Amino acid sequence: MLITAIFQKISGQSFKGKLKTLKNNHAFCINGYHTFKALDGESLSDTYSRFNTLISNCKRYGVVRSPKDNNSVFLGSLGPEWIHLTMSMRTLDLEGWSLADVFGSLKGQEPQVMQMRRSYGGPLALVAEEGSDKKKASTGAKLKSCLT
Repeated sequence: MLITAIFQKISGQSFKGKLKTLKNNHAFCINGYHTFKALDGESLSDTYSRFNTLISNCKRYGVVRSPKDNNSVFLGSLGPEWIHLTMSMRTLDLEGWSLADVFGSLKGQEPQVMQMRRSYGGPLALVAEEGSDKKKASTGAKLKSCLT
């Protein structure tokens, strides 16, 4: 009897602990999914691999998103140097696309994106200028031409 009572008490506490851990992992997955971003200097392949790992871990805890959601989060996670490609991909109907399809489509463009990043000195290589309004207008025009 005493052994049975001890076992039931331990089992109950163990189950509560597992349930709490499961809830924490579930919340961690949801947060990680919605805040996922490519790391500075990270290759597209590494970002894709990390995101796939996150998706797999989340599935273990019951957090499952549609392929369309996964594609959208992945495209949004890429750095500013990818903005033109990600915006054009978002205009496509990605309903039937897998994450691997999106990755494959972007992977072919990575050398050009990285070359552009190096030639501009990084995605945010803008230098503030002090001076006349004419210089400020010139800087604004340069910025506008870079973004279009």
